[in-house]
Amino acid sequence: MRIKHHYALPVNTRLMDFLRENRVAYKTCPLPGSDAPLCIFDLYEGQECLRTFKTRFPFCREISKSPEYSKAEIENAKWLSVRSGLKKVEWEYQPSAFLLSCEYSKLFSRGKRYKHEEQISPLTVIGTMKWSAKMYFSGPNAADDILFCSKQTRDVLDGKWNGLDFLRVMNGKGECHNDLYQLAFQNQLPIEALSGGKKTICRTCGRTVLRLKDGTYQLELREQYVDGGNSVYTTGNVLADWTIGFPTYAINIVPQSFYQYCERNGMNYGMIYEPVNLIWDLHSLR
Repeated sequence: MRIKHHYALPVNTRLMDFLRENRVAYKTCPLPGSDAPLCIFDLYEGQECLRTFKTRFPFCREISKSPEYSKAEIENAKWLSVRSGLKKVEWEYQPSAFLLSCEYSKLFSRGKRYKHEEQISPLTVIGTMKWSAKMYFSGPNAADDILFCSKQTRDVLDGKWNGLDFLRVMNGKGECHNDLYQLAFQNQLPIEALSGGKKTICRTCGRTVLRLKDGTYQLELREQYVDGGNSVYTTGNVLADWTIGFPTYAINIVPQSFYQYCERNGMNYGMIYEPVNLIWDLHSLR
């Protein structure tokens, strides 16, 4: 695993000279409302050029940090988190589809915000989803880890893993889409099964929340809470960023057999798998 620092900075002569000198790949894109385009590039922890960059540009901050895993690391992991890097589904957020709780306010931001949300009814997707020959899964066009699939995918995967269900998806008229389903991971892990961050208590409802300082690659799973690979799981909406007040979220966890099955059948186009760290709690044996 290596940690990628993702940058998006306004183009300027000093920056471009640095990138060329260090042979860093980049691309540019227009910045709305500005004559200077954005320069988008990645640097990796452990690289000398990242240390040099931070020295020469001390006030430039990455917009995100994320892990990158080799194929061998993914194939050697017993359990993996899963989501889609594709954003082809035009999801239309409907508050009525969720149970929202623990309202909070954010500085300089208007509107209501909630710490927790639980899906209670089918999601709404506008437009028609067009599946290509190699695309079996997709995420929504928003920055969410909801996972959708085609009817063909549902027919292939249905009944193969305990806890994997497929929910109908509605269109704007309240009718079911014919070729679009939401994957539902029904087996929720107890909070005792999760570690790797700091556990805190929601001051409003009292739910235990696991805060991860540097992203979900910190997440640890106690092995005694999962089976030998016949089931899929969700953490439930108990994960949060390190900053107090940010809303909770969930990730979906699958066994190596899920990855291998999709890999053999050419179904992993656009999918993002990340190993979950397994630990064994010796105290449970006492």
